[in-house]
Amino acid sequence: MGPGGGGRYGMEPPMPSYGNGSRAGYQERGFQGRGGGGYPVERGDYGQSYQDPYGMQSPSALSSAMTGGPVVMVYNMDPEKMNCERLFNLLCLYGNVVKVKFMKTKPGCAMAEMADALAVERAITNLSNIEFFGKTIQLGFSKQMYIAPPPVVGDLSDGTPAFKDFSSSRNNRFSTVESAAKNRIQQPSKVLHFFNSHPESDIERIRQVFVTCGAVEPLNIKMFEGKSNEYQKGERSRTGLAEFPDKAKAIEALILCNHTPMQNPNGRFPYTFKLCFSNSMHAQ
Repeated sequence: MGPGGGGRYGMEPPMPSYGNGSRAGYQERGFQGRGGGGYPVERGDYGQSYQDPYGMQSPSALSSAMTGGPVVMVYNMDPEKMNCERLFNLLCLYGNVVKVKFMKTKPGCAMAEMADALAVERAITNLSNIEFFGKTIQLGFSKQMYIAPPPVVGDLSDGTPAFKDFSSSRNNRFSTVESAAKNRIQQPSKVLHFFNSHPESDIERIRQVFVTCGAVEPLNIKMFEGKSNEYQKGERSRTGLAEFPDKAKAIEALILCNHTPMQNPNGRFPYTFKLCFSNSMHAQ
């Protein structure tokens, strides 16, 4: 059974059903399982495995997760630079994101409904007091148990909607036991792990993905080799590490570039470039 539902993760509340979560035009290449894939375990240990979610929590954290709800409050973001998609890009590393809503009366403040309270606890534990875009954010449990879609959805300063439903997003990474087990719960760091990039990607192409999205240029990029220790044309995707000047710049790069489509001239659909934090000290 998946997270929730009394099986392997029986202490968690039931997870909403997302259907197949398909989104036409975006391909999940190179991984087992087609829904909400994580990154390959065999590439190395990039943090705490989700396979034992309670093993990474302190008793006090578990108590908070069991008494808290599935909605997290995020405070003190830069309202000119954050939107629903960008907040999703960050929160999706810690659990499935159902809905995101930015508060009209509190610029820089948002609510995010996660799949369960433990996902909220993971986000709070790993993201509270991190700095990006010149702001130090705070996270906490909301008293609300869900986010109701507003009757009228307004726009943020960048023209994007202030509310978005992500329940069917293919980019959620915890939708099945198999996809959840591929994730590593890792605190933000200055090194990012990228995966699901186009199989013909090289260092320059990865660099351009970050620069084109508005992130700073990585200091170093390391491409992981295939199992034969050399690039094979038959590989379905490429993966590696990107090191940034500091943790804040890496967080900004992840927020801006996670889930960027990479053009695929020889195929029908683009690749979806995905990012997470690494516990590697450097990309070398």
